[in-house]
Amino acid sequence: MTNMVNTGLIKWIFLLLVLFQSLPVSATLTTAGTIIRNGGDNGSSTYQNGISQPGDVILRYKNTWGTETVTTCNIVSTLVWQGYGISAFDKLPDQLLGGSRTIYYSYTLTNTGNGTDTITLSIDNKSLPQGWQVKLIEDTNQDGIHQATETTSIGSVTLLAGQSKYFFLQVVVPDGGNEGERTTTQITASSSDIDTWGMPDTRMATVTTGFDITPPKILHTPMTKIGMLGNKVVINGTITDGTIVDKALLYYGTQTPEICGTMAAEPNSIYSYSIPGDVVGTTGITYQIYSTDGLNATLTQRYKIEVCLTTEGTITNQGGTITIIDGNPEDGETKIIIPENEMAPEGGTVSITQKPVEEAPETTGNFLIKGDKPAAFYEFNSPREEFNNKVTITMLYLDVDNDGYEDITGEDERTLKVFYWNDSKKEWELMGGVIDPIKNTITIEVYHLSEFAIFPSKKPATKRLSKVFVYPNPCYPCRHGYQLTFAELTTNVTIKIFSITGELVRTLEKNDIGQEKSWDLRNDAYENVASGIYIYLIVDNDTGEKVTGKLGVIK
Repeated sequence: MTNMVNTGLIKWIFLLLVLFQSLPVSATLTTAGTIIRNGGDNGSSTYQNGISQPGDVILRYKNTWGTETVTTCNIVSTLVWQGYGISAFDKLPDQLLGGSRTIYYSYTLTNTGNGTDTITLSIDNKSLPQGWQVKLIEDTNQDGIHQATETTSIGSVTLLAGQSKYFFLQVVVPDGGNEGERTTTQITASSSDIDTWGMPDTRMATVTTGFDITPPKILHTPMTKIGMLGNKVVINGTITDGTIVDKALLYYGTQTPEICGTMAAEPNSIYSYSIPGDVVGTTGITYQIYSTDGLNATLTQRYKIEVCLTTEGTITNQGGTITIIDGNPEDGETKIIIPENEMAPEGGTVSITQKPVEEAPETTGNFLIKGDKPAAFYEFNSPREEFNNKVTITMLYLDVDNDGYEDITGEDERTLKVFYWNDSKKEWELMGGVIDPIKNTITIEVYHLSEFAIFPSKKPATKRLSKVFVYPNPCYPCRHGYQLTFAELTTNVTIKIFSITGELVRTLEKNDIGQEKSWDLRNDAYENVASGIYIYLIVDNDTGEKVTGKLGVIK
């Protein structure tokens, strides 16, 4: 039997289930707990226990935990939800009923007045499913415990002053009963006497019986390992039931699943809950999924997510990809793509490590970096430090609420750039990168692996060419790739690149809102340029402003 169970009690009961889930379930017959009493009439609308009052029928309701509530003399209808089957809270005894599919609700009728009274009991069923049987039967042992031999129907009961009688409401579900069927039965206790209010005394109790013995089905692919901290962890499960999924909960915690969260329903019976990133920690998280249809419940086994901040795999000379699983399918991923013919025939181990942003080398003196800590800090390793072809690296930064501002630094994600730590120079070198604000990633192409960080970059004070800079400068094609970038440009510019002797090498045009333009280190004939010093001239085609400078190419 269940009443309206509050959330705190559900959690308390659930924790007991988790603690004792290896023990066998003990099913005991439970009663509806409704007591109907003949209390008499004291001349007011309020029941007073123990006063000589002939005539009235008083309804008392005792809930699951033994708390008794006394109703007034006004007509009252009490609703008690009950079902056929074993549930997490009711433990109704379907297996103890020998397959008869019968439920018994126990009631007590008491004459608390000072004279003999006759009470007529009747039932009224609303929407009784086909084949279902509902009737009132006498409790021959008068102890509230049902015996299989009791078959005596009950209608009218004559009670002496102070006398009580137990009876049952019997509901029988046929073998052909369908999952999800239910009926509502109204029990009416009516006295023939007229009270001082001029009305026959009539009291009613209402109980609803549902037929549902199949618990919800939970399909879930466990998550066992993640390689990133700070990101939320999304737990998904497909939950279905023959009637309706009443509730889906996720219980989680670092040691035991003690925190409760309600899983939200998505299309196609998918239920989802996001564990906050700050809860996971380096110790990982333990979780279980629980679901109930209101009568029956399913609890999955306990799963453990481990945190391993280094993700590694083997890549052969056929090329391949290594990806960090971060637990959040709603954004992008940190990964490295190595093209073919870059690894030894037998392959080699390639790894990605997420490092604490607090461990990133200082940014002191770097006028391109805003702030003193990065949005993300990664180290990429492989048997080769230098590659002949471009290696693609994609790095994830955190913007869990997708508000456009990176979560660690609080800066606009559009200002984020990738920087490479040059250990020999002990400084951060700008690498640039292409941002995907939907996936919260930034991608670069490199010819070497090392430590990379995502920093907010400084914006120019004005849209003037005087803020233009070139990176990397000097450019080492074997390290930086055959690409050099002019940054902080205005909208409409022409870039001319000359040799040190003044020969025009390449002309580049840019007319868009972007602030960068790349040079692939080729001349106008698309031939690779030689090592050396080059002069550039940048002209703003709208204002006529000009700026010149030097750049170096070292092979």
